[in-house]
Amino acid sequence: AIQPTSADAWYEFGLLYEGVGESEKAISAYAEGIQKPDRVRVGRSDFYLHLGLVYARLVIPIDNQTALDYYDQALMVSDFGDPQSEVQAHYLRAEMLNQLGFKEAALNDYNWVIQHSPKHYAANARFGLLLWSIRQDIDAAEIFLLRAVAINGQQKMAYRSLGAIYKEVGRIDEAIEMYQQILILDPTDTQARQALDNLSQ
Repeated sequence: AIQPTSADAWYEFGLLYEGVGESEKAISAYAEGIQKPDRVRVGRSDFYLHLGLVYARLVIPIDNQTALDYYDQALMVSDFGDPQSEVQAHYLRAEMLNQLGFKEAALNDYNWVIQHSPKHYAANARFGLLLWSIRQDIDAAEIFLLRAVAINGQQKMAYRSLGAIYKEVGRIDEAIEMYQQILILDPTDTQARQALDNLSQ
């Protein structure tokens, strides 16, 4: 049975409900756990982080602003059971800020993730693309996107971003190479196929 003061137990129940898509029960479990003083493996920030995830992914309709508020709260409280959870919170906040149009703020969080977890593929890829889209800094963008490729050459995101950037600046041969690489990884990628066909005309 759940102990009345066991925050860890409420957290585990929250994870269970979150994992099966039971948003209301997950929210209730996390909200209950935050109030409990007996925390061993988790911190208060872990509850806020997962509340943000539930609002970003499970509730209907999705509530991005509430998700962002919970990510903010998790980072403000700064009480994580695991350092990697803090990295995840910064990354998720960056994703939400980017989605909501707060591009410079998103850059700051992606950069924080890269500083604390240099081999974070998605943070390097997102950071590089944002450097291009809001600052038109192709040299810096290329550094981080190519770093992402070096971290994991089996993911498509960085190749796709490089292809789009190279196309935009007229480096067509390099753009073609990026889209060809995507199709090597995934021959069914119709977006890359269409981009390659357009570049080959």
